[in-house]
Amino acid sequence: MVDLLFVIRTRLTSDPNPPVLYEGSRLLLSCEAPVESGLSYTWYFNRSVVTPQTAPPLRPVGGRLVVERVTEQHAGRYSCVITARRTNNRTFSSRELTVVVKAFLSQPRISFSFSQAAGGYEGAVTCWTSTGSPPASFSLSLDGEEVASHNATASMTVTFPVAMEPAQDMGAARCRVKTDVQDLWSETQPLVVVPVGGHVELEVEYLYGADSKMAAAQLHCRPSRGTFPSFSWLLNGAGLPADLLPAPPLHDAAPRYGLVDGGRSLVLTGVAPGGGGSYRCRVRDSFNDSAPWFESPAVLVRLTAAALTTIEIISISFCCFLLLVLVAGGVFVMLRLGDRRRATSRRASTTHSGPRLPAALPSLTAQRTRAGVGYDAHRQTLQLIPVQ
Repeated sequence: MVDLLFVIRTRLTSDPNPPVLYEGSRLLLSCEAPVESGLSYTWYFNRSVVTPQTAPPLRPVGGRLVVERVTEQHAGRYSCVITARRTNNRTFSSRELTVVVKAFLSQPRISFSFSQAAGGYEGAVTCWTSTGSPPASFSLSLDGEEVASHNATASMTVTFPVAMEPAQDMGAARCRVKTDVQDLWSETQPLVVVPVGGHVELEVEYLYGADSKMAAAQLHCRPSRGTFPSFSWLLNGAGLPADLLPAPPLHDAAPRYGLVDGGRSLVLTGVAPGGGGSYRCRVRDSFNDSAPWFESPAVLVRLTAAALTTIEIISISFCCFLLLVLVAGGVFVMLRLGDRRRATSRRASTTHSGPRLPAALPSLTAQRTRAGVGYDAHRQTLQLIPVQ
């Protein structure tokens, strides 16, 4: 009868209870039995015996397992097994206890999108946190007034539909995320869709390898304005495919094209003598397929596998040296000007001290004499007096 009671009362408890806690908190697990002597304990984490090699490190002492600062790695299922000598070394297992470790929220972030819908346009504001454990309450505010909310139980990303129109200020949006221990706000996001317009610039950047040979060319398309631009590229007047692959390897043998930064930049690899051509980029609103294109001037790109010549290398080195000399000369001139200003200030201070000498004639005369200068009270002028 005693043994049966012993088995029933073997239990695993936690502090806090229930075992749901945030990173950095203290966790205490206790394996309890109705007697305290003649017992040995074996601990299990996720149904594996806890050993010195267990990850994360766990250091149980008898019937207690303490983690001073838990991390998400400590989340899982715990149990203990008691071996009692009074029952001929029989073992008695506790129930499993699931420990939940929650991550703190990072500052929420906010973005918005804009698209064409049936009969008009529609916008969407997305709020998310890079870290944090659900559940959490997300809300959206426009100009300081809450307009929507959502309780997140799985994903920490929430999207709110909003009414928007092109070229109109729809207000300042902010996201708010709350848990039982945190209340955080995102940065302010103005909800303004600026249509693409103005002039378009096209810049070319040549990339060289360690052997001074050209490895690739990168073209950057920069419209003067536009919130949601869509890009198109032309080579010798013909459009390049819109479904270009991401940027190809720099040392690819065959000429290839690749897009980066959402199509803003075009990477050309596999350079060869005679390669290149005349490139242009075009930009228009991504949310309006009938919007006009704004085109950049043509840029001639010359691709060659030849290495930089000795003259080019010398020119680049000389320019770098000249820049260094100019910077050092500028610093030297500034230091000299500073010294001259301080010297002028000291001379001005000495000149203005003369009219105040009669107020303390005996002491000043002694000091001046010691310094090699005397004061004649009758003539009201400074005169040199030989030092004795």
